[in-house]
Formats: sequence, C-alpha cells, structure tokens
Amino acid sequence: MKSLVKEILKSKKPKLGEIEVTLFEFCNLKCDFCFHKVNDKTGLTKEEIMEKLSTIFSFSNSIKEEVKVIQLNMVGGELMIDSLIEVGYLEIYKEFILKVNKYYKEIGIDLRVVFVSNYLFNNESSIKIEKMINELKTETKSYIGMIASYDFSGRPMNQLWKENLKRLKNVTVSINTVMTKPALEHLMIKGDKYWEEEIYPNFETFFDFFIPDKGSNDLIPPDSLLLDFYKWVSDKYPNINPIKDMLKTNEMQPMSCLSLNKITIFPDGSTSNCRWKRYDTEDFKNELNYDDNSNMMMDYITEYNCFSCEYYSICTFRCFTQWSWNGRIRDVEGCVNKHFYNYLFKDKK
Repeated sequence: MKSLVKEILKSKKPKLGEIEVTLFEFCNLKCDFCFHKVNDKTGLTKEEIMEKLSTIFSFSNSIKEEVKVIQLNMVGGELMIDSLIEVGYLEIYKEFILKVNKYYKEIGIDLRVVFVSNYLFNNESSIKIEKMINELKTETKSYIGMIASYDFSGRPMNQLWKENLKRLKNVTVSINTVMTKPALEHLMIKGDKYWEEEIYPNFETFFDFFIPDKGSNDLIPPDSLLLDFYKWVSDKYPNINPIKDMLKTNEMQPMSCLSLNKITIFPDGSTSNCRWKRYDTEDFKNELNYDDNSNMMMDYITEYNCFSCEYYSICTFRCFTQWSWNGRIRDVEGCVNKHFYNYLFKDKK
C-alpha cells in the first residue's frame, strides 16, 4: 500500500524525511495533552540511547534515494532535566548526534537536528545546553537547534521559562504549541499577551496537530473549531506554521504530514510509523497499521475526492491520525481544508 500511495501522491510527498526519537518518557512535568508515563525510566541509560543508532542508520539508508534531508527530532520525556545534565547527559546527546552525522556524511544525506524541551531548567543548565548546541553546529556544519514547547492551556508558563527563552534565543529555532481544543479556545478568545508581543514577532512558531490518545476526546478540536482557527490565523497571525504554508496559494504545496518518509523510535527501541503502540482498531474509522498509515491517506483522498478538487495542488492535507480518530467531533460537512480555501478565495473577498 505504501509504495502505491507514494506513487499516487508523488507530487505531494515532502522532500524531507523525519526520524522522531523518543529517548525516554521520564519527565519533570505532567501536561494535560501528554500521555507519557512520566516516571518510567525505560530508555534512560546510555546503552539504551546508543542502541537506537542502528535503527536510525537502517531507516535512513532505506530512504536516501527519496529525500535529500532528514530531520532528527530528539524528544522525551524531558531531555533537559537539571539532574540529567548534572550527570553528563548532554555529552551522551552530543556523542549520539556526532555518530548520526558521521553516517549521514557517508551516505550523502543532509542532517537537521532539533532538541525539544519544556525549557524549565536552571541557569547553569542553560549555559551548558547552549554550549552543546553551538559545538554541534560547528563540528557537524549542520542545522542544529532547540524547540521550546509553549502551552496556552495545560501547564503554567512561568518566569523561568521566559528567562530561559531569553538566554537561548540564539539557538531556539521554533516555539511549538499543541493544537488542543482548550489551547485554541484560550488563544482565540482570551488571548495571550506574552505570546502576542514576545513570541510571535520574534520567533518561528509552529502549531502541532494534537495526536489523540485514549481518554483525550475533550482535547481534540472539533472540525468547526479547527476551521475557525485557520481563518483566525489567516486574518491575524499569518506566519504561524503550518497554516503559513496553507496561505502560499500561488505554488504547489506538499502535504504537511511526513509519515511517508518517517519512523518513530520508542524508549524500548521498538518502532512505528507515527503512532504509539497503545491504540485498538476501534479507536479509528480506518484499519490500524502501526508501521504504515498510507491506508488512512488513501481513505482521506478518496472520501474528499482530492484529485478532482480545485485546491489539490496547494492543499497541505491534515493529520491523518487525528482525522481518522473515532472520537473527533465531525461537525463540518465535507473537508475542513476545502472550506478554508473557499474562505481564502471566495468568502474573504
């Protein structure tokens, strides 16, 4: 199925590969939108971390003819906990990236690395983190940066977070938010002065689709809210990614989902395409396949007659996992994206 869908969606397939490495779930926070086992220490040892390299090498080699760049998302849990940094985890992360970079040079792939963090570490840690990032940038001559997670609803954004963002401004490549129902409603209705005045004008911002989990139906934005948010962004904050790409209506756009070129590596070393292995078939309207979600893509483009859609070339599609989730409120008739493009081309004028 995947090879067929790759061929069918050849013009929409991103040129970027993605490897999401969840080193461990261990974390110093418990956020409303996160379903990690925050006290689980699986994957925490150096040996467990380094064992993931062989999977990275194998997958990268398998797609090297299809992509020129692979982005390595280094995530937890929380990678930058003070106690971990004190005992040398930054050195482990650096060694890990240098080994990946060496292999990529050998097979002709360009490397991008982002470390995702909640930015709740002390000043000493922030100095060490910046030093590691700059050393990696110098030694690899690759794109290396930090992504700071920001939340409008689900956890407090305190002064420490803001101080660390100032300290790490030069190595912070994006501020990411998860598009939960409470987060979108908070931003659109109540607003967030700090985000509006300090983050949006000064940083790249990315709003990730919320990947549903069991018991999360109240966090999934209904289709009507997602559509309203798209419109709101286009009118007020057009530089928010990935909606920003939806506004590039004069050129061909790849789909925002990278799962045709993606692997997710879990703390225990097991893998999946993009979903954690805790779902059941009844969670989705489509057949569940952990190693491949191309069947969801096929059902999506079939249901909405995408190939005959006037917006096909510019449409970025949406998160197929969230689209297929049975607990999502489907209160918009037809395709959310098509309604949004109609708004841009017809209703807005």
